Amino acid sequence: MIVLSTVLHAQKKDSIQNKEQRNILKLNLPALAFSAINIQYERQVGDKTSLALGFVKRFNRPVFNYIDRDQSTLIEDVYLSTTALTPEVKCYFNKLFNGPYVGAYGRWRRNFVGYNYRHIDVLGLANVDMKYQENILHIGALLGYQFNLSNDIYVDFWMMGIGMSRSEIKGEASTNFDVDYRNYRIDRIFDNLNGVYHRTFSFTNDDQDFSFYGEAYRAAFRGVGVCLGIRF
Repeated sequence: MIVLSTVLHAQKKDSIQNKEQRNILKLNLPALAFSAINIQYERQVGDKTSLALGFVKRFNRPVFNYIDRDQSTLIEDVYLSTTALTPEVKCYFNKLFNGPYVGAYGRWRRNFVGYNYRHIDVLGLANVDMKYQENILHIGALLGYQFNLSNDIYVDFWMMGIGMSRSEIKGEASTNFDVDYRNYRIDRIFDNLNGVYHRTFSFTNDDQDFSFYGEAYRAAFRGVGVCLGIRF
């Protein structure tokens, strides 16, 4: 009788503990190397199912990549800020919060980008100050693996995400183009940028400035990520 009472008490205690610890708060560690804060809140909603919401913020800072390192590139001094929200649903194969899982997610992301574009054509070299806002809607699926290092410390590793996205760019630029050749030179700029952004641009001309617009639908990939989290 004593043994049975002890077992029932232990089971009840474990049940209460598991019920109370239905949440994990995570920090994406690799994002810190790119001057970004990336956190995710995950909550149990079923025996092997959870919902999660991720938040990303990158403040306006230089982007140190091959574009800025290569002196021969036409794009220089790239600055980027990002805000993103990512809701997810995850289904674990074995045990909640532990082992492999599949998930579906949506993502809204807004980027503010600025850079100097060195335009070269038959008329010579001109510097173009480019700034734009990019809005992206992305839906997809992913595979991942999560495990606990201790009772309350977890590591979430997602290995692959693929989906579809719609992105829209709205921007403006200032130049020192000669009036007689402005449209010609702006056309040449977007001929080049179509290869960079894989979209068709339209633009409107206003004195020394011009504004531009472009949109695209494409396959989108979500890179590998690692989060460290605490369960509570």
